[in-house]
Amino acid sequence: MAKELTLASYLPTVPMAKAIDVIKLVSEGNTVTKACQMAYINTAGLRAACKKEPMLQEMLNEALSARNEYLNDMLINIDELHSDAKMAAVVSKNIQWVLERNEPEKFAGRTVDPNNENTRLLAEALNKAMDRVPLAPGASIPQQSITDVSFVDVTPRVATEAEMRAMGLIP
Repeated sequence: MAKELTLASYLPTVPMAKAIDVIKLVSEGNTVTKACQMAYINTAGLRAACKKEPMLQEMLNEALSARNEYLNDMLINIDELHSDAKMAAVVSKNIQWVLERNEPEKFAGRTVDPNNENTRLLAEALNKAMDRVPLAPGASIPQQSITDVSFVDVTPRVATEAEMRAMGLIP
C-alpha cells in the first residue's frame, strides 16, 4: 500500500527545543513569523510541529495570549515608544486594531446603547440599589438619576485664522 503524501510530509522537521524557543519569543511580544525568523525555522514547520504535538499548540496559544497582554501594556506607556504625539496615536491605533482582531472577546471596544432594553433594566436596577444604600447620619446621595447623565462635547475643532493670530501661532 502506498503512503499518502501530504504537505506535512514535505515540511522540515522542527526540533522541540527550537519550537519552544519560538514560543518564548512570541510570549515576549514578537509575531510568530518574526519569532520563527529569529530562531531560523520555517513557520509552516512550526505549525506542523504544533499539529503533531498538542502540548506545543497549547503553549503557543498561551504565548499568543501573553503577547496580547504585552501589547496591551504597551498602550499604557505609548509615549515611551514615540515622542511624536501623532506617531504615538498611529501606533496606539494599530496595537488596538491587532488586539481587537486577535482576542475580540477580551479587547474589542465596547459601546453602550442607551436604547437597549438590557441597558435600561440595568440602569433601573442600579437606581433601586442606590435607594437601598444606608447612609451615615447627615450624609446624602445626590438625587440625580444615573440615567439622566449630561455630557460635554469635546470634539476637536480647527481654530480660525483670527484665533491663531491671537494665540501668536501665525504672524
